[in-house]
Amino acid sequence: MTLDGVAHITIDNRFSYSFNTNSTEHSGTPDFAISISVVARDTLLQSSNALTLTATNAVPLAPTVSLTGGFSQVVCTVTSAKACRLRCV
Repeated sequence: MTLDGVAHITIDNRFSYSFNTNSTEHSGTPDFAISISVVARDTLLQSSNALTLTATNAVPLAPTVSLTGGFSQVVCTVTSAKACRLRCV
């Protein structure tokens, strides 16, 4: 498997790419769009054609804030979009 040009060899059918690894491989700033290329090998070490895609973790929506005034008080309400997790299996 190749992620943004860096080869990662695994013998398992799962691969975990941590936030820390992403940050380290991109000069300290994690990349929100990762190019992935996967090649399978059989028992004779013959390679398949590469499957390539780009996974993008979009920027979250900005929260909304509303203030409601009342008698001797102010109520602040903050709403945010739910966090989204990308998982490829």
